[in-house]
Amino acid sequence: METAKQSKLCGHVRKWVGEKGWGLINSYAPGGILQKYFVHITSLVPTSATPALGCRVLFVEGPPRSDGELPVALEVEVISASNGKDAGGVE
Repeated sequence: METAKQSKLCGHVRKWVGEKGWGLINSYAPGGILQKYFVHITSLVPTSATPALGCRVLFVEGPPRSDGELPVALEVEVISASNGKDAGGVE
C-alpha cells in the first residue's frame, strides 16, 4: 500500500545550540496557533545550511520522541538566513 507524502511545514528557528546540535522551531498552524518543534542536526537534509537563530525552515512533522516532549521536525531544510537572504547563496 502506498502512503501519502506529508506536506512540509514552514517555520523559523527560535533557538539553536550549535555545540550540542539541536534547536527549537516555531511554526504557526492554521488559525494562528503556535506549535513548537524539537530539531536535531541529524534531521537536516544533506544539502541544507546549518540553522541559525531566526532563519526560515521547511520540515516534516514527526512524533515526539517520548511522552510529554515536543514533536520532532524531520527533513529540515534551511530556506533563508536570519538576515532574510536565501540560504546557501553567494552574497
